[in-house]
Amino acid sequence: MKKAFSVSIALALAGCAHFQSVESSGAQLIELDGENRLAVAVEGVDTHAMPVQFVSAGAGEPLHRVLQGADGKVLFAYNLDVKKNPAAGSYRLLLRPAGAGSTFAAVREATVRGKDSVRVQLMEEPGTGRKVEDVFRLVKAEENMADPQAHLKRIHAFFRNLFHGE
Repeated sequence: MKKAFSVSIALALAGCAHFQSVESSGAQLIELDGENRLAVAVEGVDTHAMPVQFVSAGAGEPLHRVLQGADGKVLFAYNLDVKKNPAAGSYRLLLRPAGAGSTFAAVREATVRGKDSVRVQLMEEPGTGRKVEDVFRLVKAEENMADPQAHLKRIHAFFRNLFHGE
């Protein structure tokens, strides 16, 4: 529960400059196109705590996503391709197997748009049956520059939604 809460806080802070210094389980913030970023966080497993990684989705280049357990060993890995669909205002996510080790058996596909969150199950933890999922969410890139209070507003909105379901 503590890890899920810290991941939620990291996602709530995704639009602010303080996000860089937050420690979270396997969180990444991916620069997509100057307008949008893709926040990615893992749920369902304790991972190696490390600063949130900022990466850029280069044209045609897959991103390598590697989740490490609390002991530092690789739990799961995959390659992520992100394709923009300007007409629909969405992004198509292709999660591809990443060679040897724990990875997908086949390509998985998901679409993220607006403020919706998309969950992709990565694996089931052996023994416990607990599902390990990556959660994807779009974040506007200009939010942290246009308004110096943007990060506080995002935190407030996150908690309002968490407790009141708005």
